[in-house]
Amino acid sequence: NALRKALRIHAYGNDVPPPVQSASDLIDKFSLRPFLAKNILTAGYHELTRVQMQAIPAMLNGREMLACAPTGSGKTAAFLIPLISRLSAASHGKGAPPGPRSLIVVPTQELARQTHREILKLSQNGKLRAGV
Repeated sequence: NALRKALRIHAYGNDVPPPVQSASDLIDKFSLRPFLAKNILTAGYHELTRVQMQAIPAMLNGREMLACAPTGSGKTAAFLIPLISRLSAASHGKGAPPGPRSLIVVPTQELARQTHREILKLSQNGKLRAGV
């Protein structure tokens, strides 16, 4: 993929989904729920980082992945956006199971708080609950 090569994004595997260039491209290509699309833009994710460009499409396509990138590169949003998208799609239908449906494990209390703040921003008006 030319975009991957130009941005030096290294992705390995079979049929790796192509990266997206912007939040608008992401929202259009994956038909994200309106609350999530609005929250992504309100949170300031207009321009995606390299890890977000590749990780979000991969995870929205149900792929497993491992991302290695420096602090501040957008890894948290890169996994939260697909997670919130999947959870909100599952809760939209009837018969969604009660109780926890996802568990995020982080190494420090500060990272837990930071992740919780991002979840609250990205899931606002999405009828999802999060706790630390």
